Amino acid sequence: MKKQTHLIQFLPYFSPHIWGVEKVWEQIFLKWTHWKSFILSGNICQQPDVHKEIVDNKIIYFFPCIEIVDNFIFPSIWTKRFWKVWKEFSQEVQNSRESGDIKILTHTRFFLSSLMGWIFARRYTYSWIHLEHGSEYVKLSSPIKSKIAYFYDRLIGKWIYKKADGVLAISWASKKFIETHFWRKEVHVWYRGFDFPKPCIKQWEKHFVFIGRLVYLKWVKDLLQAYKKMWNISKLIIIGDGEERSSLEKEFWDAYITFLWHQEHDSVIEYLSQNNCIVINPSYQEGLPTTVIEALATQNVVIASNVWGTSEISRQEDLILFEAWNREELFKKMMFAYTHFEDMKWKSYPTLRATFDWEKSMEHLYNSLK
Repeated sequence: MKKQTHLIQFLPYFSPHIWGVEKVWEQIFLKWTHWKSFILSGNICQQPDVHKEIVDNKIIYFFPCIEIVDNFIFPSIWTKRFWKVWKEFSQEVQNSRESGDIKILTHTRFFLSSLMGWIFARRYTYSWIHLEHGSEYVKLSSPIKSKIAYFYDRLIGKWIYKKADGVLAISWASKKFIETHFWRKEVHVWYRGFDFPKPCIKQWEKHFVFIGRLVYLKWVKDLLQAYKKMWNISKLIIIGDGEERSSLEKEFWDAYITFLWHQEHDSVIEYLSQNNCIVINPSYQEGLPTTVIEALATQNVVIASNVWGTSEISRQEDLILFEAWNREELFKKMMFAYTHFEDMKWKSYPTLRATFDWEKSMEHLYNSLK
């Protein structure tokens, strides 16, 4: 009989603030079946007067926080409300200790929520596992910002890897990065799962699609510049939102591009399932990109920059890789994918089924936490 284990995740964000990595956190929370599942998360995008939600044995606490910069929170430790939430959350977890083991899980070394998880684990002597989603140092919009991020990473990231009881990596690329740059040994790879939709009849027309955050590191401009050379061949759909939205819309408003902006995750999966899409991911940095997995699993073709763990997703020809920043190569890959779409699509599905099964992923996670 398996030992009952309560899983507590420390997160910077929770739904509806959601993209690829947040979706992994949410699915772990929802699919944990070995006893209670807890989350302590920042309250960005949450109702300001709500600090706790309960669904069956799954409990979410939201602490007040601010965003210093986009996608980087700082807990509002100077407020009484923060300490009230912290105290109530701590007591709830403590009360559950008698009915099962307590395991702390944090994600991505860069977020302060990982430090909060370390503090909590040491305060109450709980076992702490860190799951790393990154495979490189963060590169920001200027050399100075990137340098500051690097020094922060060398301080906080190194501390996280040194102090965690165990470290998991989202990909082999992430594992290699941790072992090489932070000298942490015994890092184990954990692949997330994916809920595979049922195949359905697709629209005949094929077109290009970008899905993701419209931020600097995604380099959507590379895609749009490449697309300018072939606007008369097929349409391009942009699904996503972010800080670069207004500049992209202004610069490319007349280039036969349709901006659908933010869409709910279920709507995105439905769109991918019903349309013949050539999904393009020109990002300069990725962990194990969720969009690539979702596009291949819905019988589409993907063109992606060959960064971090992307190449681990599939070795089949429906995943076409190119060197990040090389717009000319991207253009050629787009032309090739459009011409050979029917011959390539669906090739990766068996591999994805074997690699990204949620039942296997959760079993692996449970065994890693023991």
